[in-house]
Amino acid sequence: MDENRQLSDKFMLRLPDGMRDRIKATADANNRSMNAEIISTLEKEYPDNFHEKILEDTLLNLSLAILSEDNGLKGDHLHSTLKILDNLKEDIEAVKRDFRLAKK
Repeated sequence: MDENRQLSDKFMLRLPDGMRDRIKATADANNRSMNAEIISTLEKEYPDNFHEKILEDTLLNLSLAILSEDNGLKGDHLHSTLKILDNLKEDIEAVKRDFRLAKK
């Protein structure tokens, strides 16, 4: 445990007035240390797959925007647009794979 503490990243943080007390109260209610409570909160906001989630959300929003608009996409134009989206999805999957490999 001591070795993990020495290898962990450390970050000094100034808290606004009253926040330390709120964190302490929440940590006590959850039977955790303040550090564990802060880490739990940060992990919810910044999950391990944070970059993957951004890519997926961007692709989904782009797809929905293209498909939901009545922008006159018909026939070949619609097919071309869908092909671009498929290619984009493949590119994003490749980036996600590379990102996972880089983390190892």
